[in-house]
Amino acid sequence: MNNPNFDLNIIFIDPQRNRGVVSSDVLLNEFPWNDLKKKPLLVVLLDWGRNAAGTDIASSELYRDLKNKLIGMEVPFYPTAVRAANAAGKMIGYYINRKKKPS
Repeated sequence: MNNPNFDLNIIFIDPQRNRGVVSSDVLLNEFPWNDLKKKPLLVVLLDWGRNAAGTDIASSELYRDLKNKLIGMEVPFYPTAVRAANAAGKMIGYYINRKKKPS
């Protein structure tokens, strides 16, 4: 790391946000992936669960399709902001410890 201030991108995707029928491609195309991937990137793919109001088969399929596309893009994703923050903390800790170890 050249800079002691660690910088990363965390984006939030809510497949259940009320906007009518939308595909995973439409949702994913809202983000400038090439720019976002210039720094470590984490995605919070909000999962309201099967018991959430308004959850239906189409929502489940959209969520599953988003997960599969993020996996294909090699972008780590988490169901909550807390889990993404924990992962970010561990990643930062890894780089700090790696920097301290003699080569």
